[in-house]
Amino acid sequence: MRGSVVATSVALALALGGATAAAQPRGDDDSAELVDAGRRALTRGDLRGAARALDQAIGLNPRRVEAYLLRAAVWAAAGDPARGVALVRKARELAPSSDDVAAALGTQLMLAGQPDEAVPLLEQVLARAPDRYEAHALLGHYYAGRERWREAVIELEAYRRTRPSNLAAGDDRHALDLAQGYLRTGRASDARAAYDGLATRHPDWMAARLGQAWATAAIDCRQARPLLAAIAKAPEVPASVVLVDGQCALAMGQYAEAQRAARRYLDEEPDAAPGFALLGEATAGRGDLPSARVALSRARALEPDRVRYAVRLARVLRAAGDRAAALAELEPLTVAPGSPDFRDYWVELGEAAIAKPPTAPYLDRLRAALAVLPDDPELLTTVGGAELMDGQLDAAVVTLEHAMTSGATGPRVRDRLVATLLGLGDLALGTADLVAAERIFTRVDQLAPQPVAWRGLGLVRLARGDVAGAREVLDRNKLGEADAMTLILWARAQAASGDLAAARASLTQANVMDRGSAEIAIERASLELIAGAPDAAVDALVAVAPAQREAHRDRVVAALVTARHAAGLAALRDGKPARALELLDAAVKDATGDAAIAIRCDGALAAVATGDRDRAAPRLKAIARVRCPFPTPADSQAVPILTAFVDGLEPRRAGKAADKLAALARSATGVSKTVASSALRVIAMTAAEKAYRDGKLAAARKLLATARAGDGRAGADELAYDLAALDLADGDVAAARAGFARVGNRVPEALIGAGIVADRAGDGAAALELWRQAKRAGARLSTLDEWIAAKERIYGTGGR
Repeated sequence: MRGSVVATSVALALALGGATAAAQPRGDDDSAELVDAGRRALTRGDLRGAARALDQAIGLNPRRVEAYLLRAAVWAAAGDPARGVALVRKARELAPSSDDVAAALGTQLMLAGQPDEAVPLLEQVLARAPDRYEAHALLGHYYAGRERWREAVIELEAYRRTRPSNLAAGDDRHALDLAQGYLRTGRASDARAAYDGLATRHPDWMAARLGQAWATAAIDCRQARPLLAAIAKAPEVPASVVLVDGQCALAMGQYAEAQRAARRYLDEEPDAAPGFALLGEATAGRGDLPSARVALSRARALEPDRVRYAVRLARVLRAAGDRAAALAELEPLTVAPGSPDFRDYWVELGEAAIAKPPTAPYLDRLRAALAVLPDDPELLTTVGGAELMDGQLDAAVVTLEHAMTSGATGPRVRDRLVATLLGLGDLALGTADLVAAERIFTRVDQLAPQPVAWRGLGLVRLARGDVAGAREVLDRNKLGEADAMTLILWARAQAASGDLAAARASLTQANVMDRGSAEIAIERASLELIAGAPDAAVDALVAVAPAQREAHRDRVVAALVTARHAAGLAALRDGKPARALELLDAAVKDATGDAAIAIRCDGALAAVATGDRDRAAPRLKAIARVRCPFPTPADSQAVPILTAFVDGLEPRRAGKAADKLAALARSATGVSKTVASSALRVIAMTAAEKAYRDGKLAAARKLLATARAGDGRAGADELAYDLAALDLADGDVAAARAGFARVGNRVPEALIGAGIVADRAGDGAAALELWRQAKRAGARLSTLDEWIAAKERIYGTGGR
């Protein structure tokens, strides 16, 4: 750097000599001629002649500013910039507002090793006069020396834009720092082009050849290693060649070669931090984290201010699970935004923070770093991961999607984005935002097709009624690999498609995976209710494991109430009123609200159907003031009708009940009228039977007429039989014969009555034959066998 600055100092002095002279008193002509003589001597490198002429000029005219500037340049060229600084300070007293003098002072201060004063001075000059090429050059080399590479590139590029064309021949003096700046700021292609040019023009410049290899390595290590091999053949090979080759081996995953290169380098440079750093990374690559920690700790100790070594050590510590140690390495450091290690530092700090939450204390700092590099894919991935760990899912998905569009690839960014999306998808499902949920799960499916995405999409599409769409994604699962929740959804989709057998198979497999699960049992019960098998629904729910039943108590109880109610109604329809009553009684214990009312009402019906007045009466009484959910008008009329019916089941109360039912039948409508008429028929016939047995034949006949009027079609055969029996009791044999004949082929007992009529008419043989027919038809009469036996003895036809 020093040679470039000295050359710049001399060029600056030569360029400024004439410009400042016009602004200052010229004095006598001899001093002006001496200044010109000094400039010419300085141009041709005659420092002694230049010094003599310029000292004389200052002596003749102490206010000649250009003489001071040129004389300072001579001191700089002679290696004594401190004396040059003193001269330029005098010049500045003469011209305090001159940018030329300020630039010259900044140059001399830089040469004298006083950058703290020089740099602000030169920056101020450039703020006022951005075309001061000499200031750009000085600042560019200064920043490069301090590895402020982004600033170095800016200044050195500005120098090339603004320098006079006659200085172009000296560009290569600056190109090395510019090329390294390109390399350190990620502009590997620009660095390679610059180094290629330098290596071609100056094949003996080892720095150019090494930089060429470095730049090539940043692009493709496979191309770089032949270049490094060629450099290794040079007579004086710098040890850094081995280091670069080792870094390339490391980048290519050839950890053993990288280790060997590190050890060769350390053989030549035993206390070189880069060698220990390479050794540590290579050792870590081979999985030996303790040894890697030792080597990188040694690099850190040798160069404690080198951020990249701290980053590499922290990475190893984090991989070993020591997050606290990783953070302890990084936290004390301050990394300027222009540093080449800025991005890597913040990425590693963020990853260490993510490794063990809470991450919230680091988020603001990570976002501030991201503001400096807003499109950096690695930093975006880290910040998105921190947002994910802190539960800021909306922010995380934006950051991670930005990372992918910025070039981030690989499992780290993908897995974090998928995890974020799945969290957002669950939230969308929780708020029933099906549109958002489908969009989110579709994106997951694009990133990483997997069962969890298909499950989410299946759930959303089922909720939207898109059964075919749900089947499409759920059918991607393999039956033997799907989890229980997926199998549940699969069963729903299969059931909705009408494939109940497949749905049962899916739920059976789910139950094998999670036996006794309340969720699976509820799903199975729902399926069985759809299939019209409520008893199976009850069985599935009863089989829920006790712990699951307790954990999901409300849902299991509600499902059991529904299943038992449905099973009770099915049993009632199947003519099993006792079983129906058992199920409905179990259901009503846990039922509440409208469901409880409906079950109580249906339970009363089942009790009525048992024919057990003692069971039915209290149940009907309990719902007397309740509006049952029967079809209108039965909701208000059915209970009074059934109450009268049950009351009439008691023979001694049948007459009054029949009168009440007759009144109810007259006022009833619709289904209520049918129920009332049927009830009236049953009770009237029951009362008629009692009257008949009591010998009140007229009353019995009247009741039978009531039964016929109440329901002229239902029970017509039974009514006809009862009327024929009354005719027989009244002695009207002809009417009785005709009545029994009309229903004899449908009512076996009518054959018995016809036989009695025949016997009374003196036709014993006909009576015998009719009784035999009655027996074969299943007629019920305790004395029938005796009658037949007696007739057979008389007619000698036993057993025929």
